[in-house]
Amino acid sequence: MDEAFPFYLPPEPELLVLAFAADHAEVLKEFHETCARGQLHLARRLAAVFDLTAKNTHFANTSSLGLACKYGRFELAHWLADHFSLTVEDVRAEKNHALCHACEGGYLELTRWLVGRFGLTVGDARTGENFVFRYACSTGQGAARWLAGHFGLTAEDARSCHNSALRIAIENGHQGVARWVADRFGLTAEDASFSLQGACMSDRLGTARWLTGRFRLTVDDARTDYNSILRDVCSNGNLDFACWLVGRFGLTAEDARTGDALFTTCAYGCLGLARWLAARFDLAPADARAHANCALRTACRYGNLRPARWLADRFGLAAEDARAELNDAQHLASSRGRLGIMNVLVVRFCLTPADMRGGNHRAAREARDRGHRAVARWLEGFTGLPPAGSF
Repeated sequence: MDEAFPFYLPPEPELLVLAFAADHAEVLKEFHETCARGQLHLARRLAAVFDLTAKNTHFANTSSLGLACKYGRFELAHWLADHFSLTVEDVRAEKNHALCHACEGGYLELTRWLVGRFGLTVGDARTGENFVFRYACSTGQGAARWLAGHFGLTAEDARSCHNSALRIAIENGHQGVARWVADRFGLTAEDASFSLQGACMSDRLGTARWLTGRFRLTVDDARTDYNSILRDVCSNGNLDFACWLVGRFGLTAEDARTGDALFTTCAYGCLGLARWLAARFDLAPADARAHANCALRTACRYGNLRPARWLADRFGLAAEDARAELNDAQHLASSRGRLGIMNVLVVRFCLTPADMRGGNHRAAREARDRGHRAVARWLEGFTGLPPAGSF
């Protein structure tokens, strides 16, 4: 061996580069990414060349075993556990540990192996930001059924923490899992009302119908959450869902006002639904004026100005109704290179240079930084202010 190279240089290009890395963190990062990719041969070479230990399997608030389980790398997970003699404490060191990742991916075989290999208990199944059982419900019935039977989980386990198992199953489109959870744990209408919002947010009309019939939900159940379910439906632009929701629960104009449904439809470009809401609830200018500025700002952010223009025309809004947000609106439009929207703002609201001078340098600078030179020049030309910087 050449004396200039007192250690063995591996033939793999990835290892050759890492052999000269000054920062050992680069080696650990590559090892973790290798485990996530399931490259067992390369992981073995890294561990041998750089003399990695069990401590090195933890890096940047995650673990190699957790990553292997997250992506279903069964063979690599086996090798990690045996090669580094990992213990249950190594598994528990990560907040959302390997069992969470295996359940989240729906890997029943890995889930069973982890519990048996490390002797995990019901306490381990109740850890994590969203609780292991709910991770399992997000992917399918296999791991969820096994966990419930193996650990003897109760209705409280299905309800605990912010998102219930029922809601998570619904939001991920697993109505079969939702039915099983409801029957297995004897859930009530109180449990389902929060899940109804999940069905509305994820645009699942069929599941909302099932929930309403299964638990005999009433208009009070539909109004329990701070965010109106009508607003959630409007954010998806589903007119059929909105029609069913209003008819099924007898929602009123007050529900539309409280939940900012009209603002939401305009802000997210759902013009047809906005027209329907205005006609269905006979909304007045006062109903639109309170949120016209927010609708305008959000429309500029997402490039959905047609509904915002309709809002202004339908309810006779003037610049004064949106003046408080015009600077933010022009900044959002300019930073995203929406020159057409900038012109519409000026024409529709009869804006003057004085109206748009506030924050002009900030808007022009951000437009230039993002490569929207035409927008930056237009801003500077319209407002009469000197350029914020050279091009």
